[in-house]
Amino acid sequence: MKKTYFSLRRRTIVTPLWLAGLAFVLVVGASTWLWNKADSTILVLVPSAAGPAHWAEPVGARSGPGAIDAIYAADAAGARTAAAPLGAELGLPVEVVDRDAESLIADALGAHRGGRVVIVANLAAIPELVAAIGDLPVPGAASLDARTVLVIGVPRIGRPNLLRLQE
Repeated sequence: MKKTYFSLRRRTIVTPLWLAGLAFVLVVGASTWLWNKADSTILVLVPSAAGPAHWAEPVGARSGPGAIDAIYAADAAGARTAAAPLGAELGLPVEVVDRDAESLIADALGAHRGGRVVIVANLAAIPELVAAIGDLPVPGAASLDARTVLVIGVPRIGRPNLLRLQE
């Protein structure tokens, strides 16, 4: 009888330790999973006469971990013609979109979460695209030109960040 009581008593002491250890492992595992999830990156490009040659630096590598996942072009003719050579150079199809900015951003982030997406849009559409991504300062169309590239980092947790690159 005494032996049974001793083992029951020891189990009640060890059980909270096992539960605390299990909770610790679950919290560390979930934090590691969230931490290692890559942020999404959206590159917003403006069509120009220079074509995709001046986009080589911001667009980055053709393959590997920094590769572009998708190319979207606004329904405007200038955006479609500018995105076609870039898509051919990167070996990706160009998806021409004719929907509003909010649904375009939702589709791009939903389909390519954690990846890099290029959006080619006219100057007039850029403030609406940036506003659809999140609580970002929207650059005015007057301060943008064809040499401007907007790099928008969309983290899994937190606020998006905007980086403006200009030649």
